[in-house]
Amino acid sequence: MQFVVAALILVGCVSLLNLALTLAVIRRLRSHEELIAGAGNGRPALEPVLLAVGQAPAEFTATDVDGEKLSRSDLGAGLVGFFSTTCPACAQRLPFFTGLAERHDNVVAVVVGEPGETAEMITTLRRVARVFTERHGGSLTTAFDVRGYPATCRIDDAGTVLAHDVEIG
Repeated sequence: MQFVVAALILVGCVSLLNLALTLAVIRRLRSHEELIAGAGNGRPALEPVLLAVGQAPAEFTATDVDGEKLSRSDLGAGLVGFFSTTCPACAQRLPFFTGLAERHDNVVAVVVGEPGETAEMITTLRRVARVFTERHGGSLTTAFDVRGYPATCRIDDAGTVLAHDVEIG
């Protein structure tokens, strides 16, 4: 009889421990759900990886792969995209960006990486954009405050960010 009582107590303790862990997991999942949902607007609550909407880039001067110079005052309204050669998501995002770029007149694409690694991306982007190459921390990535890749935005004539990649269409 003592064996049955001990087994029953052990099963009860294990069941209570299981219940406590399940409640902890549910609480954790709810907090993750709130982070993903982002203040109830249906969008992920992620930090932007470049300038916020309404901000303009800092002054810069850059030279594209064809040797033409570009400064902030020369930007004009259009599309700007930043891609890194070390970013797997950038390779996946390139077809979307090139499709988007075909619908815009003024497109600037920045490929960040070591000189020997950028050729493939440059070839893909040159068909639809004015292409620049930089190492990490270059003038364009610094001016647009790029903190992650891929990053794309639509800008107005003054260079002010109008929309980020998920809102561009």
